[in-house]
Amino acid sequence: MFCISVPVKSNIGYLAGALASLRAQEAPCAVALLDASGDAAVPALADASGIAFAWRRHGADAGQAAAIAEGWRQAPGDILGWLNDDDLLLPGALEQVAAVFAAEPDTDVVYGHGVMLDAAGGFTGYFPSIADDPVALRGGNVICQPAAFVRRAAIDRIGGIDTALHYTMDWDLWLRLHDAGARFRFVDEPLAAVHSHATTKTRDGGAARRREIARLMAPRLARREWLRLRLGLALSDARDNGRQAEAMALSALFLLARWGRAPNRRPPPILGLEPVGNRVARACTVVMPVAAEGATVELRVEADRAVVLTATAGGRDLPVRRETGDTASGNLVGGVPVERGAIRCELAGTDGPWRLRRVSAVAHR
Repeated sequence: MFCISVPVKSNIGYLAGALASLRAQEAPCAVALLDASGDAAVPALADASGIAFAWRRHGADAGQAAAIAEGWRQAPGDILGWLNDDDLLLPGALEQVAAVFAAEPDTDVVYGHGVMLDAAGGFTGYFPSIADDPVALRGGNVICQPAAFVRRAAIDRIGGIDTALHYTMDWDLWLRLHDAGARFRFVDEPLAAVHSHATTKTRDGGAARRREIARLMAPRLARREWLRLRLGLALSDARDNGRQAEAMALSALFLLARWGRAPNRRPPPILGLEPVGNRVARACTVVMPVAAEGATVELRVEADRAVVLTATAGGRDLPVRRETGDTASGNLVGGVPVERGAIRCELAGTDGPWRLRRVSAVAHR
């Protein structure tokens, strides 16, 4: 059985979708809801979710990591994970993970791809830094947290999650598990979705987040690598928050810090889509959740040129029509019935490589 903690603080507008994605899982799962929001809407959403929570707490706590640990203590289950209030599990995710754990008793950690969604729920790409080798954790957090699951016994062996951390509790957990000899297993399929918006801890953590990452990685990196990491974090922060002049200066420093090093290996495409830049050689597959099971969804594909959309549900092709007068931008519309809260569509360019900008979905009942 899975044990999933759901810490809730400020992203209440996404919580219904997170709970619905848990409710749709068919694998046995004990859910612990840890609500520190103080918002009366949260108990109402929990009551309406249809989930028989193994543990529920509404009230102040000592932070996100402490809430996650509380849920794991109070709810049963031998495979642990957590789902933030603005994240989602894709349909069938827990079943796929359970099958891997059952077939491989020596595996301690199973993780897969993450889908990146914008604030409105549009598909913008796949988690950009995923790696199939956990050794890469020393260069960055290459595991998408909501798409990762760990045996309780393995977490107990390393003393659990570090409740003193506020931004890096996941990265720290993966590193300590790896240092302790835990066996990691990568699943080459999307398992979860992450909303990227202005109030995520990754985006608004600022200097406090950078300091916590520096403390985490300083003992593990040589001085030059540690400097590169600090510069990279500052550069990302400047870009995310629109400080263009600062970003340009930091970019120059970052390139100087890399002088004499071999170039980074280009990350491989995920289902045909390059995770940095969204370049597609010819065709790619988009998997995205839609919080409207049983509805018909209108898809809008935005690309740098016209593309051909093929949508499938339940293994069968679905009719798609091209939006008249808008083919130059590559926008298309299709009526796609949603099965189990997600859609999967194939996109193919008509002439050479192309770039995907966004896929949005509007539900109609």
